[in-house]
Amino acid sequence: MDASGTDMACVIPEGFFCSGGTTPISTNAWMLTGVQKYPDRFIMCPNFGPIIQRGVDEAIREMEFMVKEYGVKVFKFYCPEDTYINDKRLWPFFAKAQELNLVMQVHTGTGYVYGGRNKYCHPALLEDVLYDFYDLRIVAFHFGWPHHRELNLLAATFPNLYISVSFLNHAASWRPKLFQELIGEAMLYATVDKIVWGSDTNGSGMKDCVDPFHTFQIDEEGNRGWGYAYITDEDRAKIFGLNMAKLLGIEPKKRARRPI
Repeated sequence: MDASGTDMACVIPEGFFCSGGTTPISTNAWMLTGVQKYPDRFIMCPNFGPIIQRGVDEAIREMEFMVKEYGVKVFKFYCPEDTYINDKRLWPFFAKAQELNLVMQVHTGTGYVYGGRNKYCHPALLEDVLYDFYDLRIVAFHFGWPHHRELNLLAATFPNLYISVSFLNHAASWRPKLFQELIGEAMLYATVDKIVWGSDTNGSGMKDCVDPFHTFQIDEEGNRGWGYAYITDEDRAKIFGLNMAKLLGIEPKKRARRPI
């Protein structure tokens, strides 16, 4: 984290399907052991799923426990191996998250991993949730790609919907035209104040995740032809952390110095 100039990071456990079709219940206790070692650097972001498989009441019980015992402020809903984002059986779960003033991060776009269902995570499914839970702050992962335009328009309509660059942030270095479209459209419709950083992987190292966005810029064609705004240092600061800090009620403090 220090090598990339990263001050704080959300830690999220995942329970991807095994090839046999099984999946573990959320390993939040395993995640907690790491977070407690570095409480000023890691933000705990538990996964309460698979919600339908384990039971909505049990997922709510764990949510309340995590908030009461560990001060959790944010969690991840991994829908590809659970159910449709707008499955009405989840309404009590969403209601409790709203009551506890939590930020819900949700996988959107495509399933990516074998066993996950693409149909469960289309960003258009968020509309029903946004209408019925207007005070539930939702961060949609992965730009909603390949359905990013639908997500951007929803974020332009609903003040409680935010967009995360997670996973596709890597495109800034190896698919710059794609990343220009993703970030340019999100800034155009949702505004830079509703875009948050996310790497969604540490396999290539934090530095390789972060560095490309420091120098990425909209090209002339994107600006003049598509109306994408050039990215300022203020924009980068908001996306890299200030927007999420505001969502989580964190006072930003610079502790990690970005290497020169």
